Amino acid sequence: MRWLILKRSWEMWMTSKASIFLLLKAVLAGTLMPLAILTGIGLLTGSSDIPLLLDWAPIILAISFPANLVAALLLGLPLSKLLTRTGLESRAMYVGVGAVFGLFLPLVSLAPFSLPAALALALFGASSGATMALVWWRGRCPADERKRQSEGNSGGL
Repeated sequence: MRWLILKRSWEMWMTSKASIFLLLKAVLAGTLMPLAILTGIGLLTGSSDIPLLLDWAPIILAISFPANLVAALLLGLPLSKLLTRTGLESRAMYVGVGAVFGLFLPLVSLAPFSLPAALALALFGASSGATMALVWWRGRCPADERKRQSEGNSGGL
């Protein structure tokens, strides 16, 4: 049953090169977000660890890109299909669902091994999930719909 849902989600969204490109773009944006957050915090605090962070960046990206890609395929596409079928598609809904699943995925998978590491990665997971969901929504939603939702949304997402 699980594979049937994944197959149908894939068939629904990945019907063109543009859809595949959009998925990869969303995954790349979600992969870079935690690195950008760490770099920003380092710059704001005057930390001298930024060169060390940049040295580790290829390793961080090599681990997080495949993890984000798998999460997007196994969770993101089926959830996007669910939001579409239920008529709940909106920027806020996509970002919220992406952040929640991005938060809980590291917690569930890593908490048995190391709770502090799971908590730290959960925050980065939430930012990655929200970023991937926002990029996916922006790529799928027509420009006039995005503008309408932006004008009606006081939350400023």
